[in-house]
Amino acid sequence: MKFAGASALAAAALGGAPLPLAAQDDLVVLRRYEVFKRGTIHGLDPATRGLVIVWEDLGRVKLKAADLVINYAPGGTKETTGLAAGLKVGQIVDVQWYDYIDFLVARTTPEISAKARAMVASGARAEGLPDSEQQIRLMEQSGMVVKTDPTTSTIDIVNPASGEVLQTPQIRTEAGQAALRTLKPGDPVTTVFSIQTAIKITVVR
Repeated sequence: MKFAGASALAAAALGGAPLPLAAQDDLVVLRRYEVFKRGTIHGLDPATRGLVIVWEDLGRVKLKAADLVINYAPGGTKETTGLAAGLKVGQIVDVQWYDYIDFLVARTTPEISAKARAMVASGARAEGLPDSEQQIRLMEQSGMVVKTDPTTSTIDIVNPASGEVLQTPQIRTEAGQAALRTLKPGDPVTTVFSIQTAIKITVVR
């Protein structure tokens, strides 16, 4: 069984086409989902502003660094000293970040599919960070329900493109929990989750 990571089944942007009304919604990751943890940088992907952190208590987790993480720039140099700047593999860091949050869990219909695409194209913002450049990316997962697990609040979904079974992140919102209780194996389902996103990274050593 694979857990769907931050890049799994991410929906494509809508390009220049007019966005449905769903894209105009104020999609917000609430501050109560904020997490503060210490870990060690295991990997960096400058092309996507991605990083892998090995937490002291959670193990290995993939994150995206928001624009607020101004010290991301791996491999950069400080203009004033010429010394290496930015994050490096092996550093111990304190990270302020947001975990996965569900924005949509619903049986698939043409309207729901359009809404999911619009939400992904729009992105979300973190509570207290109103600027559009501080968006938190969203990802879509859709397919046929294989199994629902009320204990872990997850859904196993068959990826229609590959036939691979993927597990959603934990469903946390009341609306998502209510939708989960209505689903059964064989149902077509569409979900939209925020991607785990770091908004501040402080190097400890």
